[in-house]
Amino acid sequence: MKTAVKKFTDRYWGCFTPTTIDYNDNLIITGATGCLLRDERGKEYLDFCSQAGVSNIGHNHPFWLAAYKSLLETIEKESVPWYLIATDFHFQYVVSIDGKKVEISQPALAERLKEIAFGDDTRFIQQISGATTNNSAIKFIDKLYPEKKFAFAFKGAFQGRQGGALGCTYAKPIQRQGFSIGGHTMEHLSFVRDEYTLALVMRELNYIPLRDYAFIIFELIQGEGGVNPVNEYTIQLLKHLQDNGVILVCDDVQEGFGRTGAWLSYENFNIVPDIITVSKAMGGGDPIGAALFNAKNPALRGWDERLAVGWDSSTFQWNPHAVFNAIVTMMIFEKYHLIERARDMGGHLKNALEGAMDRFYAFAEPGVVYPVHNIALKGIGLHYGIEFQVFNKKADGYVADVALRDATLARLRENGIITLSAGNPNINPTIRFMPPLIVTKEEIATCGNALAQSLIEAYQLVYKK
Repeated sequence: MKTAVKKFTDRYWGCFTPTTIDYNDNLIITGATGCLLRDERGKEYLDFCSQAGVSNIGHNHPFWLAAYKSLLETIEKESVPWYLIATDFHFQYVVSIDGKKVEISQPALAERLKEIAFGDDTRFIQQISGATTNNSAIKFIDKLYPEKKFAFAFKGAFQGRQGGALGCTYAKPIQRQGFSIGGHTMEHLSFVRDEYTLALVMRELNYIPLRDYAFIIFELIQGEGGVNPVNEYTIQLLKHLQDNGVILVCDDVQEGFGRTGAWLSYENFNIVPDIITVSKAMGGGDPIGAALFNAKNPALRGWDERLAVGWDSSTFQWNPHAVFNAIVTMMIFEKYHLIERARDMGGHLKNALEGAMDRFYAFAEPGVVYPVHNIALKGIGLHYGIEFQVFNKKADGYVADVALRDATLARLRENGIITLSAGNPNINPTIRFMPPLIVTKEEIATCGNALAQSLIEAYQLVYKK
């Protein structure tokens, strides 16, 4: 079996340039159901990464399978416009789903999305991915405010790897290193964690002419940056910028569609963005994205006069396949109450992770008041991260413990849990836990037990050699 895996990975690297898959990663997924993944050996894993927020409805959901079966029957009987390029034509067809006749079209999807956004005044920029959606939002603002050549983002941010979105990204050096970045001149602000950092950033803003700044793009929970939720001080900063004419662009590509226990993440915080970008879970695994905005927002006035046909487009934007999957995904959310479920299961996930950390401390440092290892839990809804720090005598403080993070991540996989790393390895190495929203209490408990075991095993490997 190892030989077969080696042959597969050799074939892979004989075809492609590097992406985000590690050269030494030999895991090959051959099956998936619900929250379970299966490799080529038949070993099962619990999916606690949801493919970075894509698989919020889980894998091969029975409702989706039934809808897809009905779709295939409709295609065979009625020859619906399945391969139509949505940039050139409108499309519309009807599929029987869950005993109902469901319209599949761009307006039908948009009308469903209006209910979770700004109501009837919501307007959409159609796109196919998170990065392209963020790019379109930036282009949109540039059309409205061509004289404003500067913009803000936060350190630790991840807005994508292409075009203007790359200029906003500031999570890991590899994501920007060596690339020339055009568009707006970006000012990356420190991510405001407390009253002290708020005061520092506000002092810095006193020297900046805010009238020259078009927008700030931000995640209300930084995922790639290390699972960093905003707080009351971050919100104060965002409101200050908004009050001074800076457009607020909320990147909800990863946190939208239930991840935080709300349809859109801003519902958890006392802030209303001017533009919201969504993708990933929106299509239930199919590439689709959208920038949402309120047509009557005074900050965006004149948009309908400045945009002409052809100002923005993408070959596969809101195509028949992606629109079908997005509509079915929203139907699954509603039928199975996944928003409420994310809030409920989020509490269980937090408790399970805290319990695992307590068991680790009891093993590694019993009775120690100020632990050598500081493992911090942070997050919201069904998205939590554990940050790894270790006390360094020379620095007289805590520093990044990437060795323990990486060893724990490897042991988690060996113990049947697949999740993701996050954060800057030199600053805040993190493991993030973001299972599909259909996850059960039993699966969360299994993850908690596996984490406790993995932390202890990793500690023995790294510090007890």
